[in-house]
Amino acid sequence: MISKKLESILIQLPEVQAGKGLLQNEFHDFDVYNHSINCADCLKKMKPCPNINIIVAGYLHDIGKPVIYKLKKQRKDIKKNHGEIGKAMVEKMDVSLFRKYGLDQKNIARLVGAHCLPINNIIKMRKALNYNQFVELYNKFLDKLNQTGLDKKNIMTLFFADSLSKKKKKDIYFKESNLVINTVLNNNIGLEKIYSLQKKIYEANK
Repeated sequence: MISKKLESILIQLPEVQAGKGLLQNEFHDFDVYNHSINCADCLKKMKPCPNINIIVAGYLHDIGKPVIYKLKKQRKDIKKNHGEIGKAMVEKMDVSLFRKYGLDQKNIARLVGAHCLPINNIIKMRKALNYNQFVELYNKFLDKLNQTGLDKKNIMTLFFADSLSKKKKKDIYFKESNLVINTVLNNNIGLEKIYSLQKKIYEANK
């Protein structure tokens, strides 16, 4: 469990505060700041409660978004996604904060960097022309998860909280994310259900 003192410190970090008032796309009902708080709250309410490093990653997972927003306003070339930028930001944070609370700074940074991995690959899977291509894309996604060197359960736990905290009500996109999470964590049982739902989503967004 995470202490109130650490929560207060994380919330007051300039990198987290920068998300206040920063509105997002149609897949989000909250600004970056409130979405991040909601994401951490989702993690804290899980039973069993996730490792404290995952909860901290929940607070920090979108700190790269204000940076992306600023770069876009300046019309600069952006070569990394907000997860990768956030990872570098966590790595540069004061190490004493992490040591004081027994946190794994490297692991948290890697979780922040990997949190975009599921949704980026889900979007690719939606565009599969047939079931065989869908399975191929799904397997590539699994390979990428394994290449992170992280426990895939931890990545998918953060992704679940991230997905759940985007909207005020659960929608078809949350259902899609939840299906993918359960499939990844249950020996890939359920691929046909994902494919069927993604076809509906793809057709609806043509």
